[in-house]
Amino acid sequence: GGQKQRVAIASALAMEQEIIIFDEATSMLDPKGVKDMMETIMNIRKQFKKTIIMITHDLRQAGYADDMLIMKDGTLIAKGTPSTLFQDVKLLRSTQLLLPFELALYEKAKELNMNEKAIHALWAYNSKT
Repeated sequence: GGQKQRVAIASALAMEQEIIIFDEATSMLDPKGVKDMMETIMNIRKQFKKTIIMITHDLRQAGYADDMLIMKDGTLIAKGTPSTLFQDVKLLRSTQLLLPFELALYEKAKELNMNEKAIHALWAYNSKT
């Protein structure tokens, strides 16, 4: 998967643009294709020193960003680093975007009054299986 995206990326690199915009670059890709595409995008940023702008509805991908802008109905409603914005779950839920699994799990555990050590232990155990 992602052959069309790879051709578009090669074309953008050939034009030697300083900024490359990816608009839903991983839509319609299977999980392996998404992983490969995100690795490619991050390698372009690092290797070619390009500014990358990603337009996505996938908050997991937004987590790769240095900075995030959150828009709703064409209006900017928040900006900041992913780590800062991911702490504002109320804001994220207001956008109707699907929370990353890890964040949704953490929020559910807090809602059930699980202590933080138990949450981390459960996550570590789950990651091994």
